[in-house]
Amino acid sequence: MRLWLDDQIYDPSTPDRHPPQGWVGVSSAMEACRILARGEVTEIDFDHDLGETSGSGYLVAQFIEKRAYFGNLRPMTWRVHSANPVGLANIQRAMRMAEKFWARQLMRCMST
Repeated sequence: MRLWLDDQIYDPSTPDRHPPQGWVGVSSAMEACRILARGEVTEIDFDHDLGETSGSGYLVAQFIEKRAYFGNLRPMTWRVHSANPVGLANIQRAMRMAEKFWARQLMRCMST
């Protein structure tokens, strides 16, 4: 499953923020984490600012990072389409750590 995270997925005035064809769109961090917890996501594209009550893309990236650390989430590809430079950097940092955890797990599997 490909997951598109953006708070404006239903806003007709921002069609560039709608999920691309073939992607599942979610507008809150909690909704994204619920889907991620099922283990079916192979690709995610983040927005950072999700509105005052919907969390942030960074919270979702932290969820992924933690799950990757404990080996509870399989690797996925990712991108960030947020215009928030601080949020973008935070998401990138968390996802790079997740990639390191996935790489360590792969190395452990290959050495056994």
